[in-house]
Amino acid sequence: MPAETVNACPAVVQASRSSPSRAATARECENPMPIAIVTGFEPSKDYQANPSQEIAQQLDGCRVGGFEVVSRILSVEWARDADILLPAIDELRPAVVLCLGLAGSAAHVWIERLAVNLRAAGEGRHLPIVADGPVGYLATIDPDAVSEAMTAEGVPAKPHVYAGDYLCNHVFYQALHHCATRELSTRAGFVHLPLSAEQAIAENRIGTPVLPLETMLRGVRAALAVC
Repeated sequence: MPAETVNACPAVVQASRSSPSRAATARECENPMPIAIVTGFEPSKDYQANPSQEIAQQLDGCRVGGFEVVSRILSVEWARDADILLPAIDELRPAVVLCLGLAGSAAHVWIERLAVNLRAAGEGRHLPIVADGPVGYLATIDPDAVSEAMTAEGVPAKPHVYAGDYLCNHVFYQALHHCATRELSTRAGFVHLPLSAEQAIAENRIGTPVLPLETMLRGVRAALAVC
């Protein structure tokens, strides 16, 4: 059943899970329910909507899987995505950051294993996201457990190798690097969503792989329950 909701060139590294800081501990005493930040992206120029934004907005303020969800909607511009998320991590000291994004070619939900320190720079070129950062970070949520939880709820999902070279990978890498370099205990992961059936109909995208928005929402709830 879905989790109950109230309020209807170093090598690739595994980010550390250190003990919470004193400030984080004090915040947890004031607010005993741990926070999960869920992010979505605004629509890009190629789409009129983004299911990651719609799901993040629906979950904002809800209690899911033992977390209070605080959502942030990210800009589809380099650096501005991280400018929104990283201060929220510092302010809220979440237990989990679950970033959502759109993969227009996906036929099912992808749970990303890896964020790489590269971003597309046009004309086939790539630049590092962080000049002196590790080549990559492994997700600090368990992609296999998340996939199994989603599948158990009837949501087609599977682990995926990495999040590409655009903004989805960019914000995923930035979140993991931020938590690792500040020795935060926050776990972070990225989930790629297909187009929603509702969006495909509205935008006349015939033949595009889709899932109903409600199905993907159920999957994200299941993911939070095991993060």
